Amino acid sequence: MHSTTTTTTTTTTTATAAAAAATTTTTTTTTTTTTATAAAAATTTTTTTSTTTTTTTTTTLLLLLPLLLLLLLLPLPLLLLLLLLLLLLLLLLLLYYYYYYYYYNYYYYFYYYYFYFLCYHHHHHHHHHHSQ
Repeated sequence: MHSTTTTTTTTTTTATAAAAAATTTTTTTTTTTTTATAAAAATTTTTTTSTTTTTTTTTTLLLLLPLLLLLLLLPLPLLLLLLLLLLLLLLLLLLYYYYYYYYYNYYYYFYYYYFYFLCYHHHHHHHHHHSQ
């Protein structure tokens, strides 16, 4: 009868030891998760800039995949015509981007010079009015 009671006490000590071990493991996991989140936060700042370029490339590839499959079914003269059309579209896009970029720069410079000219002209005009 006494021997049975001693066995129960030993099982409870092992259970407490297991619980203590479990608590130590949980503390280690929390530290790893915090470092993981910090690393993720650091990576998100760098990935946000690249996501815009990756999304555009993926969408173009997805759009091109069914087109490429259709191109395989089409004869050679049609393929050449389609390739020419694609080249023209690419040229137009490049021209549009370059035009927009240069136009924006020229507009900015024009506005700057125009503002400078207004200030200078106003001052010059005022001086001319004084002489009269």
